[in-house]
Amino acid sequence: MAPPIRYYCSYFDHRYLPRGLVLMESIWAYNPAARFFVLCFDEECKRLLDQFAHPNITAIPLAELEAADPELLVAKANRSLVEYYFTCTPSWPSYLFDRFPEIDLITYLDADLWFFADPEIVHEEIGDASVAIIPHRFSPERQHLAKYGLFNVGWVSWRNDEEGRRCLADYRANCIAWCYDRLEENRFADQKYLDAWPAKYPNLRIIQHIGANLAAWNINSHCLSVVDDILFFGDRRVIFFHYHALREMPDGRWNLSLDSLMGQRHPLLIDAIYRPYVERLKAKGVEMEERYGPIRKYTDIRYAKKHEAKLDAAPFPPGGWRYVGVSWPEPVNPQNGGWSFEAIADIRRKQVAEFRQRPSAIAAGSTLLEQANSLVAATALNHVQGRLGAAEAVSILDWGGAVGLTAEVLHRLAPTVSFSYTVKEVAEICRLGAELMPGIAFTDKEDKALAQRYNLAIASASLHYSRDWRAVATGLADSANTGLLIARQPTVRDQPSYVAYQNAYGTVFTCWILNERELVEVIRSRGFEVAQRFLSGDAAQIDGAPKQPTFHSYLFERVRDVPTN
Repeated sequence: MAPPIRYYCSYFDHRYLPRGLVLMESIWAYNPAARFFVLCFDEECKRLLDQFAHPNITAIPLAELEAADPELLVAKANRSLVEYYFTCTPSWPSYLFDRFPEIDLITYLDADLWFFADPEIVHEEIGDASVAIIPHRFSPERQHLAKYGLFNVGWVSWRNDEEGRRCLADYRANCIAWCYDRLEENRFADQKYLDAWPAKYPNLRIIQHIGANLAAWNINSHCLSVVDDILFFGDRRVIFFHYHALREMPDGRWNLSLDSLMGQRHPLLIDAIYRPYVERLKAKGVEMEERYGPIRKYTDIRYAKKHEAKLDAAPFPPGGWRYVGVSWPEPVNPQNGGWSFEAIADIRRKQVAEFRQRPSAIAAGSTLLEQANSLVAATALNHVQGRLGAAEAVSILDWGGAVGLTAEVLHRLAPTVSFSYTVKEVAEICRLGAELMPGIAFTDKEDKALAQRYNLAIASASLHYSRDWRAVATGLADSANTGLLIARQPTVRDQPSYVAYQNAYGTVFTCWILNERELVEVIRSRGFEVAQRFLSGDAAQIDGAPKQPTFHSYLFERVRDVPTN
């Protein structure tokens, strides 16, 4: 008996085209009659799909959808690229129902899926439902991510009936009105709207098969195994995997959206899931270039998660840190994206949004670590203001201060203290900070930041990322009239300073682990003494290090003036 014709839709630009083709081929392996509708987000994607000329692919340019849905085009003006992609999610299948009335059930798929078994297993579970959605099924350590949505948009099905069309119409109206890459008022992108669907649509089916939409966020719920060459998750067959945030790096290595322990917990995760998929992507890229000529590199425009592992690179140890030596490496680790790394801006935006939703009672932070570090900053501010006098406003420089969130924390914790705030950061973060914190001065110029004088200079979790940390520490001290806070600084005693790699935010940083006496002496030489020393709650287990660091915060106060260069 021939398999039923199934209708799928997806969207992507040229950067995701190899993934889209690999997805489609993985389904055709089980159902050669499956039809795919692809919304092409750029002309190159449409051109290549037209040249590919597969009879079961219908490629439609974005302009055609926008012409049919003028409200979608209006929304485009106030969305980022990825936010606009999210906004298109419900408009795309709605358009397909209107243009192709033979479609009885349309299933939207994210392009970064790969099938290990027949998708008909999922369709059988859907049955005659009008709407079908799939839960994230977060593993226990990822439950905190449920605030971004209980369900994932990787697979969503709608039937061409009254309830299915009503669901799509409601969803489209929601996304046209608001669809941004941030958590706000119980909304997040195109995803969190799905939380309300089970109560709104009686003929909705929640897909229960645990092997469907397996991903980094639920992999720790069960174990992977292979029986008779079939891949299982727990006691159920793996149907498809969601390769969220997988990216090829400039050096040809691949970032997998995995923390440093997942590969150790699940050996098959690399060998049976990620490695064959990456090899298939590579082969598809070569095939396309041989057939159609050079194709621009594809990258993942969606935000990446923290602690990504790298395929075909030496894995980082469980702690995410590795000893380098006693001097800064030349050249710097080629994996090092530094603080300009693209994912960090998305992380900072989310941190601000989450902070602004907190009640004032936990203004210092929602964790003990956040609270401790916030209170250290508030202590430094109060100490400096006490020396200046209550009537005088405090001028503050925050070196490596991200988007200036510490300023908002201080406003909440010390509402009676008046202060001005300047942040020195990389250019990308400065631009975001100026958008989010219009009352703060941002600069990416080191000399400009240090040319002024401040009552208080802060370097929180930032000094050790400077190659010439002595010069930076000296500059900060010389710019500070009254107080200097070096916070969350990894230090060692009875051991010379050394260099380590830190795997975090989906990239690798080079940083110093400083000898405490050496650090203090550099600051003392500029006219300061230690006023208070705090133990920070940060921790690092550095593989191969001669001695493990502890993290401290140091509040220095100026006791004498010294000549500056």
